[in-house]
Formats: sequence, C-alpha cells, structure tokens
Amino acid sequence: RVTGTWQLGQGWADHVVAEVVIGAREGASLRGGDLATLSPATPSNAGELDQLIDGAVQAVAARRGVAVGLPSAGGGAGGVVDSAALGEFAEQVTGKEGVLAETARTILSQLGISQVESQNLEEQADEHAALFDLVSRELGSDWPRQVAPRFSADEAVLLDDRWASAREDLTRVALGELDAADIDVTGAGEVVAKQAEYLGLTGLAAQAREEETLRFSADVAVVTGASPNSIAAGVVAELLEGGATVVVTTSSLSHSRLGYYKELYARAARGTAALWIVPANLSSYTDLDAVIEWIGNEQTATVNGQKKVLKKALVPTLLFPFAAPRVMGTLADAGPSAESQMRLLLWAVERLIAGLSEIGVDTQVGKRLHVVLPGSPNRGRFGGDGAYGESKASLDAVVTRWNAEKVWGGRTSLVHAFIGWVRGTGLMGGNDPLVETIESKGVRTFSNEEMAELLVSQVTDEVRAEAANAPVTVDFTGGLGESDVNISQLAAEAAAEAEASGVEKQEIEEPRTLTALPTPYRRFQWTAPDFSGVTTKLDDMIVIVGAGELGPYGSARTRFDAELTGDLTAAGVIELAWTMGLIRWDNDAWYDADDQELAEEEIYDRFHDEVLGKVGVRRYHDDFFMVDNLAPELTTVYLDKDLSFSVASREEAKTFVDSEPDHTSAFYDEEAGEWTVVRHAG
Repeated sequence: RVTGTWQLGQGWADHVVAEVVIGAREGASLRGGDLATLSPATPSNAGELDQLIDGAVQAVAARRGVAVGLPSAGGGAGGVVDSAALGEFAEQVTGKEGVLAETARTILSQLGISQVESQNLEEQADEHAALFDLVSRELGSDWPRQVAPRFSADEAVLLDDRWASAREDLTRVALGELDAADIDVTGAGEVVAKQAEYLGLTGLAAQAREEETLRFSADVAVVTGASPNSIAAGVVAELLEGGATVVVTTSSLSHSRLGYYKELYARAARGTAALWIVPANLSSYTDLDAVIEWIGNEQTATVNGQKKVLKKALVPTLLFPFAAPRVMGTLADAGPSAESQMRLLLWAVERLIAGLSEIGVDTQVGKRLHVVLPGSPNRGRFGGDGAYGESKASLDAVVTRWNAEKVWGGRTSLVHAFIGWVRGTGLMGGNDPLVETIESKGVRTFSNEEMAELLVSQVTDEVRAEAANAPVTVDFTGGLGESDVNISQLAAEAAAEAEASGVEKQEIEEPRTLTALPTPYRRFQWTAPDFSGVTTKLDDMIVIVGAGELGPYGSARTRFDAELTGDLTAAGVIELAWTMGLIRWDNDAWYDADDQELAEEEIYDRFHDEVLGKVGVRRYHDDFFMVDNLAPELTTVYLDKDLSFSVASREEAKTFVDSEPDHTSAFYDEEAGEWTVVRHAG
C-alpha cells in the first residue's frame, strides 16, 4: 500500500514497517498509558489494516517534518487517474449495489420476475429436528450435555505455595494446636526455617533446610478421577509427598472442590511439589485434546510489554487414568448409557495414553510415559454395573496391543494393576455394609490410602525399567480375583445376620430421622361455602373442575406456596429447581448441574435464593418490536415495489417470514455473508 496506493519509495516502506511494529504493540507502558500509538492496533479486516498503515505513513511524515497525501487525479492533460477513486466509481456504477444493478432489479420486479429464489426456512428447521431426533435415539437425549466441553486454560489453578501453609503449621505447633511430629516441612526453604528457629522449633528448622532429592521430584504426573474419598486422591497425596508436579482434572471446579484440593495439597505436599487443577470433561474428545495440548505447551501473557510465563511446558512421566462415571444397568440395558460409560472408562484412557506419550519425544531421548492402568477382577461378576466389566476386560487388550503397536508402545511403559475391594469409594462405597461378610470369607478389603500406597509402589525406577521391556501385571485384589463372590448372596447373608442380631441392636439403635423435606404440607380446614344466593341453574353454568397452570411462579402448587406464606416451601424449591434444570433426579438420587450428588435435605438451603430470584412477575427485556415493555402502534402499509433488508440470523429471518408468509421471502446472501428478507409488493 505504501509503494502502490501512496506511490512512495522503498525507503518510506521500511520506515512505515518500523512504525507499525512500534506503534501497534499490545499492553500498557510502565510509565502509564498504552504502548500502542496507532489505531486500530489490532485490525480485524482489510479496511482497518489500510487505516493502520495510513496512520503509520502520517506518523513517519510528521516525524520527518514533511507533508504527504494520497495521490489524486490531475486536472490537466497527461494527469494520472487515482486508481482508488476509479475503483470506487466503478463500484458505484457496475457493482452489486451500483446504479446498473439496482436499475436491473427494478425492471425485473416490474416484470414480475424474481431475481433471487427464496429459501424454504422450514426445511432447514426440519433437518435440524431430524438430526436431533437421530442423535437422541442413537446416543440419548442427554448426549450433548455429557460431551459438552468444560476445559478452560484461564480457569486452571496452580497450588505451589507449600512454604506458606508450612508457616501456618509452625504457628499452630507453637500455639499447641498441632504436634510437631504431625507436620512435615521437608524442603520448605530458608524462610520457613527461620520462622521455626524463631519459634524454638529447631528440629523443624533443620527439616525445612533439607535439600535431599525427593523420590518423585523429577516427575510430572497426570491423574484423573481424583475426587474426594477416591483411590486417585490417595495417589495424588502420595505423589505430592514425594515432591512431584501433579496435574489433576475435575469435571466440577466448584468452590468446595477447590477447597478440598487446597487442603489435600497443604496436608501432603513436600519440597517443590506443585498441584495443577484443571476443569475438563473427559467424556469430551475436544476437552481431552485440549488438556493434552495445554499440558505440553507453555502458557504466556503480555504484561507491561513483557512476556510473562504463566505455565511452563510440562512433559508428563506418569499417568493414572482413574476417572470413572456412575455405572448401572444390565446387559438388557445396552445402549446410549453403556456407550457413554465406555467412552470414559476405555476410549478416554486410550486417547490420553496416546496423546500424553507424544509430548517430549522429540526433545527427550528415551523418554517414556509410565501408565498405571486401573484393572479389576470384576468382569461382570457383580452384575448391574453397566459397561464396567467390559471396559476392564478391554484393558487386557490394551496391554496386548502394547507389543503390536510400537507407534505408542515405544513411548510408554504399562503396569496393569488388578484392584480389589476398596472401602468407601464412589464405585464400592454402596457395598460397605457387606465388608464384614466378605472378609469372613477370606477376602481382604482395602482403604483408599492402602490401595494408593500399593499403586504408587509400581512407579519406582525398577518397575519402570521392567515395564519398558514388557507390561507388568500386579494383583492387588486381596483374594477377590480367586473367590466366587456373589453380591446378591452376600447381601442376603448380611441381612440374615442383621436380623439374627436385631434384638440386641434395637436396644442401642438411635431413633431414625428421615433426611428429606423439612416442611411437610399442613392440612387445611375444610370449608362449606353457601351457594344459596346463586339462582342460575347448574345446567346453564360452566363448571371448571380442573385446570393446569404455568406462570411466573411455575405451577399452581409453587404459586400457591408463594401466595400462602410469601415464600417457597422446600417442596416448592425442589420443584422449581428441577424445572429450571438446576437439579435432576437420576438413579434414585438428586444431582446438581455438575453431576454431584445432593442430599435432599440440603437442596432448600442451597437453591432457595437462586430459585426465588428467578420467579415472579418481571419486566420484559427489549425484544423485536417491544421496547421498554411497550409495543409500538402498528398500521398497514402497502408497498409499490419489493423491499429488501438484512437481518442478523436465519431465526430472525424466519420470524419475518412467519409474520406475513404470503408476502415475504428470505434467502442467504453468500457474498455478503448475511440473511436478506424481502417484503414483496402489495
């Protein structure tokens, strides 16, 4: 543009390039104000780019003390016609919206010939509806929500401040709230050591100054499924204690979940251990790929004109893919639900192994991703657990493929750990009442911490070296794999034992409390109205014996609650929260929008204010013809020729067509990239 449109020399072009580089910088100056001196600093189209270059030309001219201007057509013989002006003139005459085109459209309109074929908006809507029905039948109506991406790099949280929580621990020891033997400040640093000395805790001061290399300080571990009371959470604690950098994914990065991870880090971390918490839906392949890319790439931001590293590129060395959904259903229930379970239990695991193992292979010779697979002896023996058995059996195939598929096998080492009965987890917690019965048959059960310790024992240097030659299989089933346990029979035996000892237990059992709705409906006094003053025959009257209602307060039930007391009862809050999609009922339990199980008695306190803020009579927002809650007065106008105008979307175009279908059509203008509505003459 400098040498062409402005007709300036190459020297000007070089100076203008330098001016653009300096004058279009992002960020703020340390001395105040923006670094950018040209506008627009970040052009979004060709016109804005030309404006930026023109501004740079004028800035260079002002700095040199000369005046320049765009060339224009000369007034005398031999003058040069400005190409920009000539192009603009040609557009006005022969362009799509020029004089000739507009004249042609007018003539065609007078002859009754339509120049553009109207598009059938209903067909497109029908296609979308048919696609939605197909997805609902094949994958389930809830499939879009199940695979909706949740990953956001901006929401990732880093916990690496063990030195801060260590100082708090020291203060609590000095105050007598903690015992010195109960805390570990290994490698916390000189600041912590000095505080320990000040408080007279010389032993802890020496511990803080220790610079010994912790066993996992060189490792970057990726752990999925680390929810509270899970095996994976115990694994995270073990890794943090060893000084590792751990990346955990969570489907719900709520305030309470973040608080849990902060407490876990403060309790377990030692040395330079760090914990990244990343929100992600691992049932979404989009999120899986995004998380893998985020882990392997550096994250930066521009601050005061300087690049600041928010996250270094990480090269994972350990993977514990322990994420698992709620599993339910028999073979007869095979379908969308089982497919969704398989997606998270198997295919997400395979995608993580393949993606994470690629990171760093070009920069670190001999690098391998060491994977601990969560195997199980349950290959359908418990029954009623959906696709769980099939997914665990499929891990055998993953181990076998390691030898045949070097494209990923050469970058990984596998440990297939068969995990037994672990008490209190999301999968087995419901069977905790059967623990005594199963242990009486010689099967050992484990706590989360015990199983986590066993699993972490499989990431030592010796095991990694062995697994690099062939996958390692370990049995942590506690005898469950060899037993012929039947859950139904165990439940029957446990019930029989409980019934046999029921007399003694009844004497010490406390009264049971129903944890449900705290405000039952009160009975109202029956009324007997006097209709003696009514003279119209019943045959001549219209009697409404039942009515349905849907209004600003939901149904008649919730509206009646509000009218009666001015507030909502617990039942009203639950009904409205369910109607609004804040909660849902599934598998005999309530769940929130983040798939976290809710106790029924907690719903009222948690959702009362939110529900109340979304009901009642409210002002309408400005929509279509309605402005400030008022609809303008309308009158009929007769058009002597077609009137065309652009709208923002297909949906808006359809509203115009539906309002006057006999005299309105719409089409999509490919060149302009927008929808055009035509009101026909009449």
